[in-house]
Amino acid sequence: MPASPPPRRHLRLALRSDRGRVRADNQDAVAADAAAGALVLADGVGGGPAGAVASRIVVDSVLNRLRPPPAADSAAAAEARLRQALEQANADVLLAAADPRRDGMASTVVAALVHPQGLSLAWAGDSRAYLIVDATARRLTEDHSAVAGSADRSRRGPLLRALGIRGPLRFDLVSLPLPAGATLLLCSDGLTDLLDDALIGLTVHACGADLDAAAEQLVAVANAGGGRDNISVILAA
Repeated sequence: MPASPPPRRHLRLALRSDRGRVRADNQDAVAADAAAGALVLADGVGGGPAGAVASRIVVDSVLNRLRPPPAADSAAAAEARLRQALEQANADVLLAAADPRRDGMASTVVAALVHPQGLSLAWAGDSRAYLIVDATARRLTEDHSAVAGSADRSRRGPLLRALGIRGPLRFDLVSLPLPAGATLLLCSDGLTDLLDDALIGLTVHACGADLDAAAEQLVAVANAGGGRDNISVILAA
């Protein structure tokens, strides 16, 4: 008889999205579905209310495409579903941007599917994913910006990829193992502009198994550092 597939991992989740201390509104959006193993975070661009509209469209569209859980659990199936979800979300943002009041709006996205074979990720822009084991945060994504990897937002330059940008849709897609005991973090640049990878890992680790406390603490540390942008996090374990 063929071996039974590994059981679907039961996820614990914590989500936070904070305006920060400088911005007048919050253009980030977050959502997750523990039963589907789906997480999505978006950071709108375009100024004013348009950025918030774009990020909410992306989050709702992607999550709707990723639930319910698939009948077939595999990295290839998860990647196919993520690809379709981002393609649909991109089309939805472009359709909404036909309204002149929303012209030019777009959004970053980082989306994850946790499945019995591990974890699959898709992203466009500079919202990030980390895998945290003990006190070490390993970055899983690469920023799509003009000077990727710079800790200084002003040096990173404009986004090179996002949903809603006219032209061919470009995003990255990867699958990898999800070790037992690891914590997955999705976050917007309002967090990573103010906390380096080492501090992110230490902050989450200090809260132990309490994901809600870890999410609150990440936001609090970013706000204590100036809160220059909206700050959003999703933690899953």
